[in-house]
Amino acid sequence: EGRAAEAVACCARCCLACLQKIIECINRTAYTFIALSAEKYCVSARKGISLAMANPAYLLILSGVGEAIQMLGNLLVATLTSLCFYFMTGLNKGETSKGAVPVLLCFLMSYLIASIFMGV
Repeated sequence: EGRAAEAVACCARCCLACLQKIIECINRTAYTFIALSAEKYCVSARKGISLAMANPAYLLILSGVGEAIQMLGNLLVATLTSLCFYFMTGLNKGETSKGAVPVLLCFLMSYLIASIFMGV
């Protein structure tokens, strides 16, 4: 009785996780089409899903390119922020001997913040 309930609960969790991923994909494509065409949500969701079904390979390639561009953008923001921090704090003039640690912390924090803002 206990194992059967665990198996049913595990299957239910798996199905709900799959459903959640599908809904997230529909939302992403719908909001993209809303931004492009200024149409209502349902119309945009229908158009986005029909386009995704018609061109799955194209959508997969664009998704990979989009992820790469987002990562490069995060790295660019973090690098520029770290460089500004480095020069504005006077670490380039040798005022402190341990300049790498604060710059690395600044890089990590700015990368995290850029990931949060660009991931929206």
